[in-house]
Formats: sequence, structure tokens, C-alpha cells
Amino acid sequence: MFTLFKPLKPPKKAPVQDSGYDGLPVDYEKLAIDAGFSGFYKVQHDVEQQARLSKFRKFLSENGICIYDTEKVQKYLDRLCPSGTSIVWCGLDGRIAAANFEDMNYNGSTQMYYNRIGGYTKPIPEVPLMTLAKIRTEFPQAVGYVSDFMYMQQGDPFLAVRYEDEFFIIERWDEPGFRM
Repeated sequence: MFTLFKPLKPPKKAPVQDSGYDGLPVDYEKLAIDAGFSGFYKVQHDVEQQARLSKFRKFLSENGICIYDTEKVQKYLDRLCPSGTSIVWCGLDGRIAAANFEDMNYNGSTQMYYNRIGGYTKPIPEVPLMTLAKIRTEFPQAVGYVSDFMYMQQGDPFLAVRYEDEFFIIERWDEPGFRM
């Protein structure tokens, strides 16, 4: 039988890969200052950020929290997104993070754009909330986001968490029945 469209299947999760990054050697700061390295503090900031991200990735891995491939999520949501609507990532802290995937660089740092539309207001199943609560217990500065479609009542939301400047997509469910 010939079909015009392939059935739309959500992407699969994969384990988190920890970079194992530990930071600068103990005596590096003194050496850099003695050498007159004016860019040391920028390097130190970047290295500390990478070390915190490594710790976050290790936490996700050790707790069995897998992540979705962001390119596959983008393609999936793009196919679901009806004409005339936009994909938005709604912050659970009451803000919308970005109007579409082009506003975020998922493989590196994430530039967040906030607006006054507001955050996510639909019910979220207990399992994704428990996952995010577990993350925020260890990393309180992490912020959760849920994918949604602007001006649309239905869709398959994804739950993401932002830590430092990196965006991790960690859960998904079907609305309105909360099928995982």
C-alpha cells in the first residue's frame, strides 16, 4: 500500500554523556597572573561554567535522566506545528523563553528571550514534575521549560531544563491524557 505521509513518531531519549571536565589545575591561577595573562578571568569563568555543566550532566546520568536529541525534537515539533502557529518554550517560572528553535542554539549556549506572554499554565503530569523537582533540589538555579504551540490548544509538550546556558530536553507526554 502506498502512503503519502509517514506516521509521526516522537523522538527517543538517550543517556547523557558526561564530559568529565574537572577544571583548571590547582596552580594555574598563580601561574597565569605571574605570566601577565590578562584573559585569565574570562578563561576561569568559562572553565568554572564547564565544570558546573559537567557536574550537571553527571547528575543526570547517575540519576537515569535521559535527554532527547534536540535536532529530532525540533523536526518533530516542526511537523506537529500547524500553519500560523509558533513553537514556544514556556518557563515554569512564568516567562516564555523563546518563540522558536531559531532563537536557541541547542548544541551550545542558549540565548533566552523573554516576553510578557507568560509561562506554561496547563497541567503537567507528576512524573515530569518529579524529575524537575529532583533536578532543582540539587541545582536550584535550574529553570524548567515546556514546549507548546502559540495559539493552539493541543500538542505533545516536552519538558526542558536550563542550567547555566545549556538547554536539556528531559521529558515528554501526550495531551490531554498524559500518556508518556
